[in-house]
Amino acid sequence: MIESDKPKQKKGLNEWVEYQTRFPNAFRNILNFLIFPGLFFWIIGQQFNDQVVVFQGFLLCYFLLIPLMMTNDAIVDSQNAFLAGNWELKDSQLSGTESPRHSLWRRMVPKMLWMGAIPAILSYLAFWIYIWVTGSQSIPLHPWANLFLAAFIGLIPTWIISHIWIKRYLAADISGFAIAMSRPKQSTPEPFGRYFFWEHALPWSIILAVLNILINLKGYTENFFAAIPYEITVANVAEGTAITLFVIALWMGGSAINQVRGDVRLGRVKEGKLIRTWLVIVLVLGIPILGYFLVTVFAIILGIINFSIIISTIIIIIVAVIAGLIGRYIGILLGITLETTGFFRKKPEQ
Repeated sequence: MIESDKPKQKKGLNEWVEYQTRFPNAFRNILNFLIFPGLFFWIIGQQFNDQVVVFQGFLLCYFLLIPLMMTNDAIVDSQNAFLAGNWELKDSQLSGTESPRHSLWRRMVPKMLWMGAIPAILSYLAFWIYIWVTGSQSIPLHPWANLFLAAFIGLIPTWIISHIWIKRYLAADISGFAIAMSRPKQSTPEPFGRYFFWEHALPWSIILAVLNILINLKGYTENFFAAIPYEITVANVAEGTAITLFVIALWMGGSAINQVRGDVRLGRVKEGKLIRTWLVIVLVLGIPILGYFLVTVFAIILGIINFSIIISTIIIIIVAVIAGLIGRYIGILLGITLETTGFFRKKPEQ
């Protein structure tokens, strides 16, 4: 006789944190290893890959922003894993004193910025010494070599930084969430505008602005010097606007859905069925088309044929921030809707 399947054993807090230092942390680092250096050094052009200033700019942003983003993911994923029943606190741990649940960003930004600043400053000094010793502003390597060099230099420190943070701080952060979940939920939700600004709009606007300065300034510079004649056309900028709106709205929307789930359950955000799924699809597909149309019409009205590198970059930075705000807003509404209707919650076993 075959025994029925036993309920899946939940991990304890320490087991969960130990698990996070292994596969999830490795996965996030490798994903960033594949995306950011590949995008910056290969997909958007190779003409300036040998410039020291390109390496410096990339590594300064990478070290400061990527560990911050991975830490955000580790906290949010751990909270949602708790809601899904993948780990639990023991009764003795639940009896502890609940610490105030400050903003997610307030909890992690100070630690992550100084931890990321250390390799950022070291990399800057290393390249400054390289320029001083060689007298050269360029690095004489093949573009593929530059790609792997940038990825390798970025991968190891961020892996170590995120590992240290998870080891030292994740348990305290997510145990606070679990204890808060064992108490009655917050009776009065925060004003939505304040919640949206501090938890979503302000931090992600800064991150998206910095990333798009990094990516699009190089991208348009590559385009400008590779094209014949040397110009950035209205079509280039309109296409960049549409792609940026689509990709960032999807990214920010998905991220917001994950983050808002725990806040709904804690009572920080008011429950309610707020948005229909079909409307989300229309907005995600329609906004990039609208962006392409508006840039084109704007250029036609003003008689613009070509854009400068700086103007093109500024346009995309503004578009990226707007896309981020729209994506976060839609994602929050969708997340509240799905959490309120019990979409994420497991059905009781028969």
